[in-house]
Amino acid sequence: MEPGSAELRLRWRTTPEIARDANTVGVTVFGGDRADDDVLAQRAAANRDTLAAGTGGVVVAYFGGAPVALAGIRLAGGVARLWGGAVLEAYRGRGVYRALVAGRLSYAAERGATMALTRGRVTTSSPILRRVGFVSYGRERTYRLPLT
Repeated sequence: MEPGSAELRLRWRTTPEIARDANTVGVTVFGGDRADDDVLAQRAAANRDTLAAGTGGVVVAYFGGAPVALAGIRLAGGVARLWGGAVLEAYRGRGVYRALVAGRLSYAAERGATMALTRGRVTTSSPILRRVGFVSYGRERTYRLPLT
């Protein structure tokens, strides 16, 4: 599947339904609890406001009508900060993440951003980010300690 595939659509989190889809993908990939309807409505409303203001939001990728991925962007001072990319395991390796990157970069460029920054996992998103033109500027270490 290519990013321009007719089966792949990107939608900004502007309705409670799209917010629910984003929450479902996020919980599946990252864990955590599902948000209730009030929280989803608040997230959609907040996203509508930030998108209208040109400061970013969350985009959800749909494949064949099913939500399969999400990612966020925040714009500040001409810099696009990409964050939170997550693709359901069954849809990895099909160009979905690349489409999310392209959609967010397009949004940023249309609003005057001149640079994009992100963090990528060495084994998953980093190779894709390098292929679309990102350059690595070092590594960040993450530590984890189970508390149970």
